[in-house]
Amino acid sequence: MLKVVELLVAFDAHFHLDRNVKAIGLPQGASFEDVLAGPAVESGKEVDLVGSCVSFCDPYTYPAGRSLLDLPEDMVVAVGLHPKHHIRHQKDEDDSFRKLKELSWLGRVTAIVEMGLDHIEPRRRWPEQMDLLERVLTLLRVRHTLVLHCRGMPGDTGTETYMLLLHLVRKNVPADQRIYFHCFSGDEYVLSQWFAAFPDLYLGFTCMVQSFSGPQIRAVKAVAADRIVLETEAPYFVGAGHRYSAPNQLYSVAEIIAPIRQIQVYVLLQASAENARRPFNQQ
Repeated sequence: MLKVVELLVAFDAHFHLDRNVKAIGLPQGASFEDVLAGPAVESGKEVDLVGSCVSFCDPYTYPAGRSLLDLPEDMVVAVGLHPKHHIRHQKDEDDSFRKLKELSWLGRVTAIVEMGLDHIEPRRRWPEQMDLLERVLTLLRVRHTLVLHCRGMPGDTGTETYMLLLHLVRKNVPADQRIYFHCFSGDEYVLSQWFAAFPDLYLGFTCMVQSFSGPQIRAVKAVAADRIVLETEAPYFVGAGHRYSAPNQLYSVAEIIAPIRQIQVYVLLQASAENARRPFNQQ
């Protein structure tokens, strides 16, 4: 008699379907199921994906509105403009914003994604990022979750960048806004300031945690158990022996973070899956 193995439930709170398709080498328009069939998952680390949030943040690969209806029902659809999006001229920005605005009106879209600051980019682009952020924040509606992105300059925890972003968001967004901070890498001070400003805040962590400094690790430990969420940010943060990552590799994220939190991997995966439903209004 075959033994039935019950898979651990998981919710990938941030991944890029269009970039995953490209990384795997699938034809444009390949399905989510095609992506999951691509990468091998180590035995014993398979998960049951009970939900996910797909991020479309490149205007050149935005999906057609009708194609969103083909995505899994339990998948949150988020659209936006990444702060690394290069604006070549005003017409380029206006066209990108128009496409984003049209997508944001669709009922299937319930999150505005990847808005923020990225100071890994050259300094000359920082004012441009701030202007873009404030423009896109005008698209937020009550039904939208705001998904934020923040990166400081290489070699530090990015505290100054996180606090500048807090100033800009607080100026343009009500305090009761649902916010998901994806791929969070701030320290405890940043953590306390953001939660003081936005109580309905959830923090996402990726495999990047394995390269965190001491202050960043202390922040991972300090996050309340009901506010921590896991994500692959696939196709990035590639594990050993892989060319790309995918949402079904979320166990690999959990096994990095669980020891820091001093809990079992299955407990963290379960808690993250439950927590992720709240910021994305899936309860």
